[in-house]
Amino acid sequence: MIPTDENKGRKRVSTFQKWLPVLALVILGGFFTSIFLSGKGYSNSAIVSKYFKAPMIKAVPANINEVYKTTSTDIDFLEHQYLIGNLSKNNNDFTTAIAAYETVLQNEGNASYETSSIDFDAAQWNQSLMIMSLNDRVKTIETFEKIINSDLPDEYKKNAKILIDKMNSFWYGWAN
Repeated sequence: MIPTDENKGRKRVSTFQKWLPVLALVILGGFFTSIFLSGKGYSNSAIVSKYFKAPMIKAVPANINEVYKTTSTDIDFLEHQYLIGNLSKNNNDFTTAIAAYETVLQNEGNASYETSSIDFDAAQWNQSLMIMSLNDRVKTIETFEKIINSDLPDEYKKNAKILIDKMNSFWYGWAN
């Protein structure tokens, strides 16, 4: 090419230099999209929503506030504590949910209470998910490892392994 007056002051631009801004936008767009999408499956709230086992209590009071008034001398106390765990989870009161599930688990063999509609395995599982909701990673992993080494059904053990792997992933860190 013979230099002329009109292109003397311009520098040559390579094809790479022309596409560099587009490439940078694609990379940045992909980065921010991955952060956004990682929250959908890797955030604690998404995990809890997916893996939570809702209680199937037979005799739920018509007025749900009656559940909170049940005393430890009532035969339905444990069933109501089980419901309180679920209600507290729905209200993001994870500390109350953990305490309610702990009460249920501590009284598993207590003949003073009606326990026919309580799934104690699900109560233990849900309690571990509530611990996860408090963002205590170390305690959550310890709890899941206890589940893996317990006599709970294989479904819970498999899910505990999956969640430990999720918690150790790159995307979990971005989402939480």
